[in-house]
Order: sequence, then C-alpha cells, then structure tokens
Amino acid sequence: MKTLRSDLVQTARDRAKAAIRAGRTDAALRAVDEIWDEGRPIHDLYGDMAAVFLDFVRERLGFLRSHGYDFSYEEDDDSFRFRLHYCPSGGRMLQEGKAETSDRHPAAFGVTGKPRTWSFGQTGVLYYCAHTKLWFDTQPREWGMDLFKAEYGEFDERGEVVGCPCVVTVRKKARDGTAAASP
Repeated sequence: MKTLRSDLVQTARDRAKAAIRAGRTDAALRAVDEIWDEGRPIHDLYGDMAAVFLDFVRERLGFLRSHGYDFSYEEDDDSFRFRLHYCPSGGRMLQEGKAETSDRHPAAFGVTGKPRTWSFGQTGVLYYCAHTKLWFDTQPREWGMDLFKAEYGEFDERGEVVGCPCVVTVRKKARDGTAAASP
C-alpha cells in the first residue's frame, strides 16, 4: 500500500501562497518562517564554505594567486596593492559584451544608471562589480575596520582596460593604528 505524503512534496513557498490565497494569515506567517528555516542552512553552508576556502588560501597560498586574474602586486610601508589588469569576472563580462550597455551578446547584465556610493561614484558599473566596493571598502569601514580601498578601473566600449585598472588596496594598519593581517 502506498501512502502519498503531500506534506513532504509541498514547499513552504507553496504553503505560504495557498494560505495567502485562502486568507489564512497565521498559516501564511508560519510558512514564511518555514521558508527562512528551509533556506538558512544553505545560506550558512555557503558562508562556511567561503570561510574554509579563504582559510585554505591564507594557509596554503598566502594570497590570491589564481582565479584567472592577471594582476600586479605592489607593497610599500603602508599597504599591499593589487592592480587587476584582467579580471575573469566583471572584466570578462565586459569584454564579452554582456553588460546591458552593449549589443555584442544576448546577455544584458545590469549596470548602474547613475553614480552611487556603492558603484564607485560612477555610472555603467556592472552590479556584479559593485560587490567589490561593498565588500572591500564600504562594509569594513562601517564595521570599524578602515583597512581597505577599492577602485574601479577605466574601460573602453569593448571592456578593455584603458588608463587605470581596478585596484584593491589593503592597508597594513587601519587609520586608527590597528594592525592588519598580512596577505
């Protein structure tokens, strides 16, 4: 004898939508909490995986040596500086014409339409690239760690670097004198 278990097949999203349609507010609210409960483990797993990966890079490689980047590394008394002459992520997307400002590829990845603090104060920045400004500049400063500076490069219509490339600077000491870890 087979037993059909719709409770195992139906997702929390399905239950939330059904409860909303039926006007069952309490059931909808419970299902919203269940959506979070279903999604949280994968979110946390990805965060843990990123931490493990970065620990591995630090322990085995010292700093970023791969991922297809073409970069130069400079060090002075105050900071470490990574100049990305070719970026295999946002730079590649631009070169392949995948930004919505290009007609060279069917993909049309979004770009900023006006200058924003999180887009390096520029227009035409891929939303993907904005994470660099957020993760390696804005957020650490908001958390009291003034150790990073991210700069967006200059590109021509084909996505080739013209002028300055993207640059990430890691200060050896925060402006308040707190020592930073070496890369």
